[in-house]
Amino acid sequence: MDQTAVFFSMERKRTLELAEQKTIHMQSSTSDMKRATVAVTVTASGHQLPLTVIFKGEPGGRIEQDEIKHYSAGPLYAMQKKAWMDEAVMLQWVDKILCDQLMLFRCYCWIRIAAT
Repeated sequence: MDQTAVFFSMERKRTLELAEQKTIHMQSSTSDMKRATVAVTVTASGHQLPLTVIFKGEPGGRIEQDEIKHYSAGPLYAMQKKAWMDEAVMLQWVDKILCDQLMLFRCYCWIRIAAT
């Protein structure tokens, strides 16, 4: 598993403007960094497991109740106070992603054994 921050409010460090301009206007967000953590897991056989996206917020709060239901199906979406992979999020990942993958692997093994 590898985790990386994904910023959805990245401020520009440079802009293009004519040399004669005395004032350059730039839009920017607040000083609070808006980011999520994305965890990518690849098995030893090269199979990619569903992504885990961790947003900053309270578990069971407004974002989880109102917004996540509109996101695409597939990834595991989790909430954490600082958008980190903590023990609670890791246990969600084990329950919802890893256990499902292990059940699929177990079924695949039984099918291969039965075929021989």
